[in-house]
Amino acid sequence: MSAQHLKQQNKHDDVNIVEGKKQYLFDEKGRRYVDAFGGIATVCCGHCHHDVVEAIVNQTKKLQHSTVLYLNHAITDFAQALASKLSGDLKVPRKPLSQEMGMF
Repeated sequence: MSAQHLKQQNKHDDVNIVEGKKQYLFDEKGRRYVDAFGGIATVCCGHCHHDVVEAIVNQTKKLQHSTVLYLNHAITDFAQALASKLSGDLKVPRKPLSQEMGMF
């Protein structure tokens, strides 16, 4: 992949995003942009939502990374809580197919 190809892929290479709050992104010059490309968590909660940040900090103080290869009740507790909100055949929780999918 050439440098020219990368430049064509990122036509906004002059914009250096340094912060996000709610649905907005801010560049190093303080200009505000609406994040119309955010991922799932950003679309649902916005950037740096206080409750989400607090939950992440609290969890990180206990355990930064786990995997479905080792017992962790948070995974099964979450699966049961999720399954209780689903109906029909969707109530059968499955183990994630890969380690990357186990995000607890």
